[in-house]
Formats: sequence, structure tokens, C-alpha cells
Amino acid sequence: MPDLRVIGLALFLVAGAAEAKVRFLNPVNTLPNGQGFEVVDRLGTDTARIWCDAARAAQAGGVGNTQRIYVSRTYGPSLTAPGIDGVSFTSTPDTAVQNAAQALTGARTLSLTTLGNNLTVGQGVGYCIFEIDG
Repeated sequence: MPDLRVIGLALFLVAGAAEAKVRFLNPVNTLPNGQGFEVVDRLGTDTARIWCDAARAAQAGGVGNTQRIYVSRTYGPSLTAPGIDGVSFTSTPDTAVQNAAQALTGARTLSLTTLGNNLTVGQGVGYCIFEIDG
């Protein structure tokens, strides 16, 4: 008869490995030279889902929930997937992105066409929907 403790441990480890996998609705590609990452809009999705993918990618990269992610290159032709649109994000904005972020006034939106627009990682994850959580 198999040892139930061994079976239980095996099931626990398999479940933990499955939970560790990050799922994205859209592809997320690392940009060269530490410039952040790009969310490729393969489905023509809404902005909330793109922010969700950006936040999850930041989390996977070790960015904390209270840290901010910034639009570092606005929505347009992808840098990493020719023929598709995308938007670039960073958690370490350069001076141009910092200045753009500081110049933002008024209510925050989920705009992907505004350089420097930003959310905390936790806010971005809040836009993730249950169906893509698995």
C-alpha cells in the first residue's frame, strides 16, 4: 500500500508548481537593456486587461504591490512582435517618463496612450478577471 504522506506531499508540490506559473492574456516580452517589458495586444483587448498583464509581469519580476508601473512607450506598433500593437511598461522610469508622470493632472484613467501614466502593481492586478486567473 502506498504511503499516503508521500502521495500528499507529491500533490502539494505539483499544486504549488502550477500556482507559480504566471498566466497572461497577452504575450509579455522583455525589452533590451533593462528598459522594462512590452505587453503585446494580440487580441485587441481592453486597457484593463493590458494593465493586468503588465502588473502580473511586474510581480513576476519582483516588483512589489505598492510600487508603480509606468507607460514608458505608448500604445502603437510593437517593438517585439512586428505587425501587432503593444505598449511598453517600466517600474524604473527614466527622466522623460518621470517628468511626464509628474505633469499628469486630473483623474487617473487606464490610458495606454499617455506617456508616464501609472498605477501601483496592486491596482493593476485588481483589473485582472477571474476567468484568466485559472
